[in-house]
Amino acid sequence: MKRIYSIILLLFIAGRGMAQVGGSQIFTFLKLPPSARVAALGGSCIQVMDDDVANVQQNPALLNPQMHMQLSTNWVNYLADIKFGYFGTAYSLKKYGNIAIGLQYINYGNFNGYDESQNPTGVFKAGENAFNIAYSKSYNKWVNFGVGAKYISANYGGNHSTGMAVDAGVNVRSGDSLFDAALVFRNFGTQFKTFNGVDGKEPLPYELQAGLSFKPRHMPIRFLFTGTNLQTNATTYINNNKPRQVSLETGEEIIPKVSVAQKVFSHITVATEFILGKSLRLRMGLNPRMRGDMKLDEIKGLSGFSWGVGFKVKRFAVSYGGAMYTPGITTGHFSLQLNMDNFRWVRTPPPMHSF
Repeated sequence: MKRIYSIILLLFIAGRGMAQVGGSQIFTFLKLPPSARVAALGGSCIQVMDDDVANVQQNPALLNPQMHMQLSTNWVNYLADIKFGYFGTAYSLKKYGNIAIGLQYINYGNFNGYDESQNPTGVFKAGENAFNIAYSKSYNKWVNFGVGAKYISANYGGNHSTGMAVDAGVNVRSGDSLFDAALVFRNFGTQFKTFNGVDGKEPLPYELQAGLSFKPRHMPIRFLFTGTNLQTNATTYINNNKPRQVSLETGEEIIPKVSVAQKVFSHITVATEFILGKSLRLRMGLNPRMRGDMKLDEIKGLSGFSWGVGFKVKRFAVSYGGAMYTPGITTGHFSLQLNMDNFRWVRTPPPMHSF
């Protein structure tokens, strides 16, 4: 147990030493939800251990033998026709642990290029991708450790940047598999090459997360609570475009105050997953920070809310997830997972009999 406590403490100290959210960061696409399920659960799912390979992107400690030979494909037509997705698979090494590989990508589309004199220079593409590999090993029947590494590259019209990030996490499960607790530190790394090779390196979107999952006995529902951006207190957004208010007594600008409740809920996502039999799942989530940052003053709507559905048919699992970032703007995420274990691509012909 000393080994477990040491790793958890190391992850926590490393996370608390980091700076605030936002600002100048590179490779921020790493924080996008890798699957329809994650999108439907509020954008975070670091504490559910099952056969969903895409969850390895959230927490490498979720990598387990149930994911053996599962192939996961995920894609979404994002905002402004931006497209991103994730492909991944896993393999069980039995008593030696588990490994997984995957590719996360984002395609920003085609752009018209111009020089300093506004002369056209042609059309160029922009995109980023990250190749990742993860490894996990169980300490005993209840505790699972995982680490992952990502080689990241970006290309903006011939301007390249590269970097590497590391994830490390732990997941603890109760003996009856009804309760999970997880801690993960994501995207700790560095930029190897800047876009112009001159400017200073930009920080990666590092993040410390902790999560709990609880399924009441004999009830077809799972509750998920995730703490996000625990490495900083500065997660609330202040709209600087609002008209500034000035004190009539002092003539000084009145600085908007952020309540304690706002600060707390800006770190939390909540979600539920209804388990309807062996084949059907219904999902709902709420991301309070997204709701606070993206809602409009006139129309709050369902900003920050997400929903989805998933079902299995034999070897196939299909999921859809929807998320509303701001009123009138909703994204649709699609996922397909195939169990390739003992899969026969060509049917073996029946034996011929002689009479």
